[in-house]
Amino acid sequence: MNIPFFISKRYFSLSLPKSITHWISYISTLGISIGTAALIIILSVFNGFEGLILDMYNSIDPHIKVSPRNGKIFNSESVNKVLLSNDEIKIFSSVIEEDIFLQNDEKHGFAKIKGVDNKFRNLNNFDQLSINPYQDSSKTSKYFSDFLESSFVNREKIFPANLGISLAIEQNIHLNNIPEKNYFTTIIPKKKSKSIIKESDLKKIYFKPAGFFSVNGEYDSKYIICSLDVVQNMLDLDRNDVSSIEIMIKDPKDINKVTKDLKRTLGKEYFVQSRIEQHEFLYKMLNSERLAVLIILTFILIVSSFNIISSLSMLIIEKKKDIKILSNLGSTNIQIQNIFFLKSLFNILLGSFLGITFGVIFSLLQEEYKFISMGDGNFLVNAYPVDIQILDIIIVQIIVLFIGIIVTYFPSRFLINRILKQS
Repeated sequence: MNIPFFISKRYFSLSLPKSITHWISYISTLGISIGTAALIIILSVFNGFEGLILDMYNSIDPHIKVSPRNGKIFNSESVNKVLLSNDEIKIFSSVIEEDIFLQNDEKHGFAKIKGVDNKFRNLNNFDQLSINPYQDSSKTSKYFSDFLESSFVNREKIFPANLGISLAIEQNIHLNNIPEKNYFTTIIPKKKSKSIIKESDLKKIYFKPAGFFSVNGEYDSKYIICSLDVVQNMLDLDRNDVSSIEIMIKDPKDINKVTKDLKRTLGKEYFVQSRIEQHEFLYKMLNSERLAVLIILTFILIVSSFNIISSLSMLIIEKKKDIKILSNLGSTNIQIQNIFFLKSLFNILLGSFLGITFGVIFSLLQEEYKFISMGDGNFLVNAYPVDIQILDIIIVQIIVLFIGIIVTYFPSRFLINRILKQS
């Protein structure tokens, strides 16, 4: 029989406590439970926010993006041949982005125009992000096709474009049925102009708002999306001149592999960026914040774990006679230490189990019923998002056990040795 385990289990008995030591022991267990539950809940909420932010970017960002290392524009002909020969690529779209000055009546400001080809709508969830004048969903595809197939050879020289909803509100651009008012102006310097001195050094292009889209604050406040050939003509570019190529692969799990293959094939002339690399700073910031939250909550858990030391010390003092009897019966110092070490470890395991259980149940209830609201002022989500991850539960359990072992092993060893030396 494992005597230390048997005796420690008896000390751990959940029967009605008969002394203040038992109450303190249960209070310390409750402290561990609350700290563990807080870790699980906070990390789940943080995961929810992280997933929400990344989903907003991933809804418009491609799996992989190819852009030139030098300059803003490159000829895509050679890159297209490489992409067409890669069986792991599902579809790719040519894109041109350029900063422009936007003017609408008395409103004006800077924006970014993005010219896309007719493959763009199959590259991401743009149809779901669009806020367009058609309520009938069956008309949405036709609307988008007409929008992308608009040619620069438009006899009215007014071209349809989609705007970010925040930009449209800021510039007072709305869907207007009056033809003479249903357009806004974009202004860029002419390619041949060495300096901007007079109005003839500028090129004006007129657009009509065909619809709006909502992705996130960054995109909604500055992007205008229109047909690729319109932007190419605005900038006096050739048909194959683009600023980037956006790629969707067949299996998103292979993003890293395909990215490495393309980097090797295309060489150092191009940036080949996966989704993470496209927003590297954002991912680093989210990971840093997550680590900071974990460290802060771990310190709080360490502070609450000092109750374990108090309860363990009082238990050892209370069981001083039992310790001497066990020593006289031939028990070694290590065996006696293990009795109290295991007893405290049982308390920690119980506290962590209860804390994890409560934290998971609370997070699941919040995910299902959304009873904790973020307030009426938030238009992205109505309630705190949560995302429970198994890895977080494992990490929290390891942290709690590590802290528990440290705060119980050394005090039990020191106090037991001191009592036995005095006897």
